[in-house]
Amino acid sequence: MIEMKDIKGKIDKLVDRLKNDDALKAQFKKDPIKAVESVLGVDLPDEAVKKIIAEAKTKLAGGKDEAGNAVEKAGAAIGEAAGKVTGAVGGAVDALKKKL
Repeated sequence: MIEMKDIKGKIDKLVDRLKNDDALKAQFKKDPIKAVESVLGVDLPDEAVKKIIAEAKTKLAGGKDEAGNAVEKAGAAIGEAAGKVTGAVGGAVDALKKKL
């Protein structure tokens, strides 16, 4: 499961890259999900990535107090989504084992 400190670090990394990388900034405007996944190096569920995108936009706009609350909400949503993905993968693996 992904921990809050990891999420905060990933959002900070994304924000720093967006501030300093014009190509990434252009990609973020065009396809924010792909841009976030390319920075994080992980394919997360779209709903989780959307929450990270919202948090990054808040931080880029300078809303630090609001950003802290958004990070906590995003972390909880990502943890929940990761749990669902893990459960689904585990179920699929179990089903395949039964067929083999």
